[in-house]
Amino acid sequence: MLKISCCGIPRSGSTLCYQILHHLFPDIKIPRSHPGVWRPDGSWAFVTIRHPYDLVSSLYRLRSIRSHPPQVNERETVHLMNLLFGDDEAQKIRCTKILADHREYLSGPPGLGAGINQVLKHYAGLSIWKDDAKCIILRYEDFVNNYDIIYDAVEKYLKQIVVMGERKEMDELFALDANRNRSIVPQTAEQFLRYEIHPGHIGAVTPGSWKHIIPEWRWPILKKRCGALAKEWGYEA
Repeated sequence: MLKISCCGIPRSGSTLCYQILHHLFPDIKIPRSHPGVWRPDGSWAFVTIRHPYDLVSSLYRLRSIRSHPPQVNERETVHLMNLLFGDDEAQKIRCTKILADHREYLSGPPGLGAGINQVLKHYAGLSIWKDDAKCIILRYEDFVNNYDIIYDAVEKYLKQIVVMGERKEMDELFALDANRNRSIVPQTAEQFLRYEIHPGHIGAVTPGSWKHIIPEWRWPILKKRCGALAKEWGYEA
């Protein structure tokens, strides 16, 4: 049986990749994880990465500048779970945990140093497994505006043809604006479970945005601590 998993450094487009894989393979359970947690298990692992500077700036923006949409608080979470799942306690617990994990992640230590530490930690975890034969590395900068990168990887490694009509459908279904609108308030339980997105999850997508988010006087420390990482992963010469 085909085994697929989705592993991504936070803020690298792993949710988008998961959405597409789940849409193409609705009958296959696709585990999700971050580097440091994921281990080769015989599955085809779709692993998303992003320029370390942009990852740090995304965390810096979310945790320090707090420009993301308001998070769902505990009272709203209970109300939302009751509306979506009624008496299905197992699904309530699962989805409440999804929201709680995301709130905890966004409420992590603010500041540039904390973001740098988080990125270094995740890349260190991924470095151990990146040469695994079934580890498919996908760059955020390549696929964020061209989902064909993901569709082509599915065809190449999973041997499933993704026809043009299906590609166009997913381009529209998982476009940035569609995901942003969908994340505001899930309309159905199926939508929440299928897309696993929620307020605060959808952010800026422009590669190189770190120059506009992180103050210039802090660039030297960013480059000092993450410059070698950027070179290791081919983002800088």
